[in-house]
This record gives sequence, C-alpha cells and structure tokens, in this order.
Amino acid sequence: MSEVFIENISSDSKVKLSSLKKLAQEILKDFSEKDNLNIILVSDSFMRKLNQRFTRRKGTTDVLSFSFKEDKNTKAKRSLLGEVYISVNRARKQARDYQATFDQELKRLVAHGTLHLLGYDHKTKKDLEKMREKEEKYIFSQ
Repeated sequence: MSEVFIENISSDSKVKLSSLKKLAQEILKDFSEKDNLNIILVSDSFMRKLNQRFTRRKGTTDVLSFSFKEDKNTKAKRSLLGEVYISVNRARKQARDYQATFDQELKRLVAHGTLHLLGYDHKTKKDLEKMREKEEKYIFSQ
C-alpha cells in the first residue's frame, strides 16, 4: 500500500491534514498505485515562485504536480510517485468563488493533483469532463 506524506508549510493552521491524507490514500488504492506521494501545502508567495520556476508562468496557481515516476525496471520496492503542491491561499479564495467549503476545495485540489500524477489531464473538453467526474467522486465520497 502507498504511503502519503503531507506537510503544511503555509501559515494557515486550520487545515485538516488527516482528511486530505485519507483522500489521497483512497485515490492511490483505487488505482492500485504502490508508489508513495508527498503533498505540500504552501502559501501563495511560495506557489508563485514554483510556478515561475517550473512552468515559466507568472503569478500563482492553485495546484502543481511533479511526477517522480522512475524507470519501471528499478529494484526498489517503492518509489515516489510525485509531489503535489497546493496553495492554501488560493484554496480559500476559490472555495468562496465556487461556493464550496474550504475543506471541499482542498480535497478537490488534492484529487486534481493526484489524478494528474496518475495520468489524467484536461487538455481537451472530454478529458476535463473525465477529470472533474473523478474529482467529484472523491470529494464527496469522504
């Protein structure tokens, strides 16, 4: 079974880490994923720097996923699937904008970032619909 490691390095102390960890574990289990996952909750300013450095886009974003998938021939029993960075500030703002709870929005971002690492994308409208459907399933299954 995969392990999920979660850390909050934002200044927001009102985040329920256990529910986010449980959600990510559920998603990984459903996909029979054996590799581990790191989730890091960050501030908007930290996310802005990550976004600029790794995507060359200015400004902040809500979630970034970085795949660490190694060669399948590796001898290690478990490796790191990747890391999901979530801006807590953006999650608060988007929760208000989408008329959702803060917890629901954080769960959506955890699901979104994790699904990216599992091969989901949203480059086409059809792909976006599939991804949103999966996100909804996981957000409301908890």
